[in-house]
Amino acid sequence: MLTFIGLGLYDEKDITLKGLEAIKDADVVYAEFYTSPLGAKTIEKMEEVLKKSVIIGIARAGSDKPIVKADYLDALKSYEFGEIPHVLVVPGELHFLEKEALVKIAQAPEAI
Repeated sequence: MLTFIGLGLYDEKDITLKGLEAIKDADVVYAEFYTSPLGAKTIEKMEEVLKKSVIIGIARAGSDKPIVKADYLDALKSYEFGEIPHVLVVPGELHFLEKEALVKIAQAPEAI
């Protein structure tokens, strides 16, 4: 099932209780900040709420030179993706094949 959840008007505490429950039950969560870059929402604050740590960053998807990089937040923050737009994917519990793919395709740490 695909569920869209509004992140609220200002910060991570503006998510509804139903939205938070849906996020916690989700297998995969996509956080989109491109169309709403203002306010106090940050991936760090969202991570505190969601309790997820492996993040996948994607830049220039669909182009001749896309970038896909997976890592823990602290390492990913310093990675240079270039100009926007970017997509951040915050996955839930990963299957072992998904972990293998992220290590091989997106240079994720072996220990994910």
